[in-house]
Amino acid sequence: FVSINGKSYGAMRAGAFVAAAVPEGSVKVTVQQSVLLVLPTIPKSVDIAVVAGTTSYVRVDQNIIDAGVTEGVTIAQEVAIEEVTSEQAQQELETTRLNG
Repeated sequence: FVSINGKSYGAMRAGAFVAAAVPEGSVKVTVQQSVLLVLPTIPKSVDIAVVAGTTSYVRVDQNIIDAGVTEGVTIAQEVAIEEVTSEQAQQELETTRLNG
């Protein structure tokens, strides 16, 4: 689930993106996983400085850090969120479009 300055943009699938017009200044982007759409995890946030007339990009990665089958199937995941450069974001978006 993604929110920008407290406004929810809902759940996102892998490879999806959100475009939002935000005011100039400090903007907080927050992501939060939920387990089976019921149990929320600890949210992760990044503050970015938005300059009028520019576009800012934030990447959210979800990584599996552990998996086991000893007592049923268990998977441990982590979420990372970071601001990326415009050039890097454009390259990643183009790759996503080509693979989609």
